[in-house]
Amino acid sequence: MEKVNKPEDSKKKGFSFDPKKSGIIESYTVKAGDTLSEIAKKVYGDAAKYNDIFEANKDILSSADDIKVGQTLKIPPKK
Repeated sequence: MEKVNKPEDSKKKGFSFDPKKSGIIESYTVKAGDTLSEIAKKVYGDAAKYNDIFEANKDILSSADDIKVGQTLKIPPKK
């Protein structure tokens, strides 16, 4: 996976970068067929880290299965 580190990289692969968001290094726009596990595998290389993404998005998700196409999810830094 390619990390988004610069604002000019923000349009790549559904990821965006906002340096003003403390603790959030990127975001991800949900596409058809995505699951939190698949997103975690793309971002962290580990599908089991899906809960890190869920916890960062509890303000918009009621469960890990609640993602919808077009939603923008916050992706916390890898721990």
